[in-house]
Amino acid sequence: MPQRYAALRFIGGLYKVPAVIAAGLTVLGVLGFATMTLGGAMFREVGRVGMMGGLVGGMLGGIALLVYGSFISVTLFAAS
Repeated sequence: MPQRYAALRFIGGLYKVPAVIAAGLTVLGVLGFATMTLGGAMFREVGRVGMMGGLVGGMLGGIALLVYGSFISVTLFAAS
């Protein structure tokens, strides 16, 4: 039985490429964000909020970045 809709399968395959790229960039972005947050919190002077304020804010930012990037890559992959 011949496969039908070759153009739609091709377009679906094209959507998988940005999905994989978005997933990879999300992982790299979260790792970079975590590294910058930990480095900045370690070398920051202890002020009113202290070191934990930078760490908590960095963790929240990293989680938000992870959720957003995962949503984008899953959405692109589901569209294919």
